[in-house]
Amino acid sequence: MKTPTSSKGQLTTSLRLICAAVVAASTLAACGGGGGGGGQIGVNPPTNPPVTPAPTNPAPYTPGQANTGADPDVTTLGNAFDTYWNYCETPRTGTDPYTGKAYPDKKGSLRDELTFLRAWTHQYYLWYNEIPTDFKMSDFTDPVAYFDKLKTPLTTASGAPKDKFHFTYDSDEWDKLSTEGIELGYGVTWTSSGATAPRIWNATIVEEGSPAALAGLKRGDRLTVVDGVDFINATDEASVAKINAGLFPAAANETHSFTVTRGATSIPVTLAAKEVTAKSVKNVKTFDIAGGRRVGYLTFENHNAVAERQLIDAFNTLKTANVNDLVIDMRYNGGGLLYVAAELAYMVAGPTSNGKVFESLSYNGKVQTDASDTVRF
Repeated sequence: MKTPTSSKGQLTTSLRLICAAVVAASTLAACGGGGGGGGQIGVNPPTNPPVTPAPTNPAPYTPGQANTGADPDVTTLGNAFDTYWNYCETPRTGTDPYTGKAYPDKKGSLRDELTFLRAWTHQYYLWYNEIPTDFKMSDFTDPVAYFDKLKTPLTTASGAPKDKFHFTYDSDEWDKLSTEGIELGYGVTWTSSGATAPRIWNATIVEEGSPAALAGLKRGDRLTVVDGVDFINATDEASVAKINAGLFPAAANETHSFTVTRGATSIPVTLAAKEVTAKSVKNVKTFDIAGGRRVGYLTFENHNAVAERQLIDAFNTLKTANVNDLVIDMRYNGGGLLYVAAELAYMVAGPTSNGKVFESLSYNGKVQTDASDTVRF
């Protein structure tokens, strides 16, 4: 793990995430990390045990341990960042291009990475006392797969997962995405009916100049075939693996074939993955309507760092156009940085919002809130 954190376990170089408002439900995978679901569904949560502060002086920890034997007692792990942070099975070397400093990774082991994740989750995760106990560290060879299990398996009254924010990004991938808007792929965003068959995925965003755009894909195209596999109906493990490999390429220039339908026409395309720079703010325009009013419109697709300048430019354009009303189209916005959301809200509300609360964060019973957890305009 390389990203600096606050005393409450939050990732501070990426700031606070809208989609990770549940502290410690997301992480970056530098030398460890993880994401995703798993576990039982629909069981009642156990009674919350009394909150016991982590010991201030846990037993000395020796890094580099083998991933064997019983799991450590979580109540004795202590502070994840003081003890286990940056111990990596395969440390990175050289300089981090986003900080200009040497990578902080130290030689450790897989067990160190798993122990960090378990300690962090026990310390900061909102539902730390609902994590299943039917698995152990030695069952895993991949920290991402282990993190995948460190979440509540419970559902809400409607049957939706209680934790919808459990995911991981490789640190390098996240840095590019959050600070520059760069993501490896084809430059197409799909609306999804879900991951299970029958799958109905339609193209909603096609980035200008991207592989998808150059291949002729358009908004509304429906995905039907990935690398020869029936995308809509396939359920066997081999087919699903092939679909995922095609949809989520691992390297630039990796090539996959797709078929989409446009109306009654089937259109085959071949796409080569590349790093695509996506604009967060698009389609800034105005419409004159009845009564002499002018409506400003923009689409806002990602709360990342590059959105800040784009939002400022868009609002200046609409201000110059003397709009009376405003439409911000966020139908396909996947979330992102809370400070960008606060800035956008202030651009809309203006000085009348001064001093009013924009966000107030809460944590599990182990982490106390303070004034910094309430952000005002």
